[in-house]
Amino acid sequence: MKTREPRTIESAGQPATSVFLRNQGIEGGSGLIGTILLTGILLLAMRSFIVSPVFELVAIAEQAWLVLLVLFLIYTISRGFVSRNYTMDRAEVVTVILLVLPIMAALGANREYGQPYIHGILAFKDYYLFCTALLVYHLLKRGIISVRQLEIAMTVAALSSLALFYGMSLFTNPAKYTDTVVAGSQSTKGGSVYYRFSMGLIFYGAIYFFIAWIRNARWSNLLLSGLFVIYILFFRLDRTSIVACLFALLVSWLVVAPRSFKLKSLVYVGGPLAILVCMILVAVPSIWETVSLMFWDAFSTLTGENRGAGQARLRTYEAGIVVEQIQEHPLLGNGRVSNSWVEGAFDHFYRFFYPGDVGFLGTIFIFGVFGAVGLYTQFLLVLPTFKKASWKKADTFTLGLLFYLLILFVDSLSNGSLVVYSSQTVIAAVALYFISQQNQAHAPSETS
Repeated sequence: MKTREPRTIESAGQPATSVFLRNQGIEGGSGLIGTILLTGILLLAMRSFIVSPVFELVAIAEQAWLVLLVLFLIYTISRGFVSRNYTMDRAEVVTVILLVLPIMAALGANREYGQPYIHGILAFKDYYLFCTALLVYHLLKRGIISVRQLEIAMTVAALSSLALFYGMSLFTNPAKYTDTVVAGSQSTKGGSVYYRFSMGLIFYGAIYFFIAWIRNARWSNLLLSGLFVIYILFFRLDRTSIVACLFALLVSWLVVAPRSFKLKSLVYVGGPLAILVCMILVAVPSIWETVSLMFWDAFSTLTGENRGAGQARLRTYEAGIVVEQIQEHPLLGNGRVSNSWVEGAFDHFYRFFYPGDVGFLGTIFIFGVFGAVGLYTQFLLVLPTFKKASWKKADTFTLGLLFYLLILFVDSLSNGSLVVYSSQTVIAAVALYFISQQNQAHAPSETS
């Protein structure tokens, strides 16, 4: 007898309330409450609102959540010793590796800067939010939450983030936040002030609804995906985010969409969209000028033709520090300097320096070569799903998580997102691992 495949939010084009109350038998009672709580946990752990006008309140909430995560880890370890169950599966082994990395980095910071070990570990408070993934994994294994609830929670969290970001961008002036991390401006992006909101859940919404559209051809899903993509393209103004998102959308279209759907989408979507874009560029040529300047600046910086510009000169300066330090300490890395130890953190030693600005090299600077490899082991959790993926039959949530991780992987190559926004990748990777194990467990019954 065949098992019934979990349903996905194919009706996600409808209001969020109807998504909650339909489809999945969680309406009312503990199921609905659990899904709402899970949505809040994801928003907090993935730090969707940490770069916002309420970032101080969010930071306090994060500290409280970290305390609860510590208690959860203590409980989990104690339970393992009491039951004498010392076995760990692949997901748990990866999380242990990720847990150890800051300890190694703290040793590096002590050696290089003399920073006390406790400050070296506390410098990774935001990183340790990834332990939320271990909590979610244990809840899934024990049947306390379902994959369906996790799918709904992530989707509603993404829609909530998009609503807030559009509301702030359209109806408030980011200029009043220029002295904070919430907003900024660059000459290569037109010079206007823009919000620097976290894009993790925006990436998820863009790819999830795009795949949902491929699967059911509902225009509401394409519209929702388009709203996420438009925000990335025209509001966030981050080059790597734009490239990573468009690349994943293209790959998912090539891999998931049937041939007949590709042809129809080119005729009914691709053609009209190309005409619309051309009309907008003709009517508002400044958009093309801004985009071309953004990418030309990045290209000329990489080729060494733009060393004199302010932003390029800053990146060259930071890259020089990173390369020099990696050559001196390739194995252990330099860790992170805590602002609670010295004011300004790394700026105290280098005038201005942020490892995330130089992407993957910055990760090696922090953790060393072996530590950086350990950090990327989380992506190995998706290999069972990737190897056995039936691109035409896999459910929307599984495919959405796979291509969402592809976006985050590409995006991480130019920034420090795997450290600063660690939960965004680890939660998705662990969820995919659980889904693959669940599918494997049900495989015999499907052929009987």
